[in-house]
Amino acid sequence: RRWLQRLDPKATVPPQAQLPPSAVDWEPGAAVLHVLTHGQFDPRRHVPWLSAAEEQRRPGRLPDLVSVCCAISDRRRAFHPLVYENFRRQVHEPRELVVVHTGEEPSDFFRERARMDPRLVYRFFPITREAPGSPRLSDEKMGNPWDAVLVDDDPAELTYWEHGDPWAWEIQREGWTKGLKRNVAVCMARGSVIVHFDEGCLYAPSFVGRMFSDLKAATGSKAAAGHSSSAPLGRAAGVLSKWYTFGIADLDFRIVDLRKPEPLWEQYGQHAMRG
Repeated sequence: RRWLQRLDPKATVPPQAQLPPSAVDWEPGAAVLHVLTHGQFDPRRHVPWLSAAEEQRRPGRLPDLVSVCCAISDRRRAFHPLVYENFRRQVHEPRELVVVHTGEEPSDFFRERARMDPRLVYRFFPITREAPGSPRLSDEKMGNPWDAVLVDDDPAELTYWEHGDPWAWEIQREGWTKGLKRNVAVCMARGSVIVHFDEGCLYAPSFVGRMFSDLKAATGSKAAAGHSSSAPLGRAAGVLSKWYTFGIADLDFRIVDLRKPEPLWEQYGQHAMRG
């Protein structure tokens, strides 16, 4: 417990938290996830190559391997085939798909695909109740795709602050949140680049390759300058500034461009000021 607390002083380590002796060979992040999930995520079972012994036996990490990570749940089981189809249509090579699924029953679709496609890593964690959410999260039902932009924040998702102390206190959220599932997926990923997919979105076949090349360019990688593709990548992160939304119920198709003023933002602000 003292080791985990030193790793993250703000983390609340359960008094009953215990780690097996083999944890001395785990990556620190894997040990933290083991504790946060109360042992449900076990690197010995879910990520055997994390141990030092396995690290010596397995081949080196491919610098051009992109790990596409996706956190899914039972709520949107109908979108599971879409996740795999988005991955299958990508043109970048090499790539892998890491899927972390929480719910009451595993996905027959992903279990079958995992047997057929060695690039797919599927892990199911049985839970009877998902962590609390809101319409802003992509794994919740949304009446309108603009809810993710215009709907008020759920107080349970906010970090409160005071003047002079922006980190006065935080509201803790228990359970398998989407963020926790993404961290588990990243822990299992073997690529040098991580790309997150959401199950309800469509991605162009060039999406992964374009993100990979842009990250190379942003870090000044030698591979981007035409040198050996085995050149290591520097640290970088990228997010979308523009995307499209489509609401079937409202037949609403719009573009979201965070770099330009959006009339709906102004209308929403005016309505809020008027009460």
